[in-house]
Amino acid sequence: DNQFLKYGRYAIGEIVLVVVGILIALYINNWNEERIQSKELDELMKSISSAIQSDVKYLDLIRTGRENIGERTDSIFNTYIDKKVNSLTFEDYAYVSNSFVDLTSMIYYQPNTGSFEALKNSIYLSKLQGTDIELLLHTYYASAERIVKIEEEYNQRLKGDYQNWTNEFRNRGMDLFERPWAHKETKEKQDQFQEVLHTESTTTLISKGFEEKDMTGLYDLQITLGEKFVEMVENKQKEFDEQTRIDLSGVLNSYDEVNELN
Repeated sequence: DNQFLKYGRYAIGEIVLVVVGILIALYINNWNEERIQSKELDELMKSISSAIQSDVKYLDLIRTGRENIGERTDSIFNTYIDKKVNSLTFEDYAYVSNSFVDLTSMIYYQPNTGSFEALKNSIYLSKLQGTDIELLLHTYYASAERIVKIEEEYNQRLKGDYQNWTNEFRNRGMDLFERPWAHKETKEKQDQFQEVLHTESTTTLISKGFEEKDMTGLYDLQITLGEKFVEMVENKQKEFDEQTRIDLSGVLNSYDEVNELN
C-alpha cells in the first residue's frame, strides 16, 4: 500500500508538472502571439497615419486653392462686374481670365483608403474597439466620404454650367475671354471682353467661386481630424485627453455612419 501510494504521488506530481508545463507553454505562445499582433497593428496604424499625412498636405493645398478662388471671385464682382471699368489694362485681362480658368478647373479630393481598408479586413480592428482612436479613425473616413460626395456634386454642376457657357461663346468670344493676351489690343477687344464678362451666364459661372470659399470649412475639419489621428499614433495614445474630448465631441457625435460602425 505504501509503495502504491508512493507511486501514486509520483504519478500525480508528474501530471501536475506536465499540466504546468503546458500552461506555461500556452501562456508564452499567447504572449508571443499578442506581441506579434500588437506589432502588426502598430505597423497598420503607422501606415494609415502616413496615408493621412499625405491627405492632409493635399487637403491644405485644395483648401488654399478654393479660398483663393473665392477671394478672387469677390474681387472680380467688386471691381469689374458690379461697376463697369471703362478701360482694361493687361493686368485686368490677366486677372479676370486666369481666375476664370482656375475656377472652371475641376478639383478632386481622393483620400488614400488602402491602409484603412486593410485594417478593416484584418483581425486587428477589434483590438481598437471602444477606444477614442477607433472613433476618430471612423469619423475621419466618414468625413472623407462626405467631402468626396460634396465635391463630386459641385464639380458636376460646374462642369454642366461651363459646358453651357462654352456652347454659348464658342464662336463669339470664348478664346478672347480665356486667352486675351493672344489677341491684339483694340477697342473691339475691350468691348467684346466686357460684353462676355457682363453676360448672365458668365457672372453666374464666376459666382460659383463663392461656393468654393464656403467649402473651406469642410477641409479645416478634415485637417483637424487627420492631424489629431497622426498625433495620437505618434504618441501611442488610444484615448483622448480632456481638452481634445471637448474640442471634438460635437464632431464625433454628428456622423450617423460612425455610430453604425461603432
